[in-house]
Amino acid sequence: MERGAKHTEAPNFQAHVVVSDRLVTGQNPASATGVAEQMVQLLK
Repeated sequence: MERGAKHTEAPNFQAHVVVSDRLVTGQNPASATGVAEQMVQLLK
C-alpha cells in the first residue's frame, strides 16, 4: 500500500480478474478467459 498498490483476491481456484487502466491481471489459470475478454474490450 505504501506505493499505491491494492491487493484483492478470490478463493483458491476461483476466477478473479482486475483491470486498472490498461493493466489486466488474473489470479490463476481459472482467470484466463476473463483476462482475455477484458483484453479484447481494451483493444476495441
